Amino acid sequence: MFAASLLGAVALYTTVFAVVFWRGAVVLLEGRTGLFWAGVLLASLVWLVAMFVLARPNGFWARRFYGPDKLRKRQARYPHLAGKAPGRIHVIGAGLVALCPLVLGPLVASL
Repeated sequence: MFAASLLGAVALYTTVFAVVFWRGAVVLLEGRTGLFWAGVLLASLVWLVAMFVLARPNGFWARRFYGPDKLRKRQARYPHLAGKAPGRIHVIGAGLVALCPLVLGPLVASL
């Protein structure tokens, strides 16, 4: 009986952390490092808003999901970023943030 309740607790906490942390991963993929760290400090409330802000033109999210017209508008908004290569650190950071629930869920459930 105890093993079943522990397994349920792990599943619950992992799901809760996944819902919270995927927002941070999206913000990082958009190339918004400052808003990511603000969300870390403010318990992810900033991430909820920052998810709906358009991505920077050199971010992974813009290159992957925006069409040519939308990408051109973003490049006009951020001309200083137009020629820069995308930040690989954002993709790596988003992957690490996405893995956090798999570590935190079992850890919190075992307490």
